[in-house]
Amino acid sequence: MSFVLQTETLQVAALKQPLELVWVDTPAGYRFGFSNLGAGFWSAQMPSFDGNSKVELLQNYQNPAEFARNPYFFAVCIGRVANRIRQARYPAETGWVELQANEGEKQLHGGPDGFGSRFWSCQTTELPDAVLVDYHLHSPDGDQGYPGAVDVVVQYKVLASEVQLSFSAVSSADTPLSLTNHAYWNLSGALQSTVLTQQLWLSASHYLALDSDQLPTGEVRAVSDVMDFRISKTIGQDIGLVPGGYDHYFVLNQGRSAELPAAILRDPQSGRTLQLFTDQPGIQFYSGNFLDSRLPGQNGQLIRQYAALCLEPHGYPDAPNQPDFPSVLLRKGETYRHLTRFRLGYS
Repeated sequence: MSFVLQTETLQVAALKQPLELVWVDTPAGYRFGFSNLGAGFWSAQMPSFDGNSKVELLQNYQNPAEFARNPYFFAVCIGRVANRIRQARYPAETGWVELQANEGEKQLHGGPDGFGSRFWSCQTTELPDAVLVDYHLHSPDGDQGYPGAVDVVVQYKVLASEVQLSFSAVSSADTPLSLTNHAYWNLSGALQSTVLTQQLWLSASHYLALDSDQLPTGEVRAVSDVMDFRISKTIGQDIGLVPGGYDHYFVLNQGRSAELPAAILRDPQSGRTLQLFTDQPGIQFYSGNFLDSRLPGQNGQLIRQYAALCLEPHGYPDAPNQPDFPSVLLRKGETYRHLTRFRLGYS
């Protein structure tokens, strides 16, 4: 069996443009889907252990019209800057740069009209051993308050049982840039059970302490007890001791090889695993705390709290306001690059 590439167009009245989906079936029996809205990671279907059926691992809305608001940021790629920026502004050489706020006084995930709400142009390429799905976006100078015109490319490279997600970007002026994908995973397959019984391992000995607004205080704190995933444990084991649930940035161990997993998620009942590899300095682990049973998912069940989780590799959150954090500033004339790999299997 070889790779099979198909396209699908959905006419959704609530959306400004048609939803263009790209579907890739792999020789190993996997099926992956991608969307022009937000350069989204739309679907990840994994063959059952006996190979007779496929199970969906990504949470999505039952009604695609919900993507007009996308309150949970399902599937989409996030930018210009992932996560939160304090008071929607940051200091620059010329003074404070004022951004558009969309979470109280903060900016979240690039603003009210961030990259995840845009329609990207798409190009596909079929190779003997892979399929490439490239999405392109031009972000004008002043977009959501950010300086510089930015051209971004998101590429999904589909292999037999793995998706490699790479970002690249250039800017006409110095600007913060920290991109990620916001897909929600649940390895139980039926998407009817929560992720609390699934096991997570992280190559992280530290995490960022947060204040009451979910913003970094600047302290890089050693993991201990409830925040320690260096030995795999179920997500539900300690979540009741974490106020609000997990929504924290874990700093990946320095000196680790990018060829080794940074995170491993496993469903003990089915044996399905997700190995995540990345060249980013950390991962935001979000346990789906704000999923609130208001909307049905693609299986018809209401999307309840902890129905799915996010593992978002990106630069340090609020880095433009934290001089001791690694910088996320993209200089004019330089190229931003980011590679994350999602490898599925059984163990």
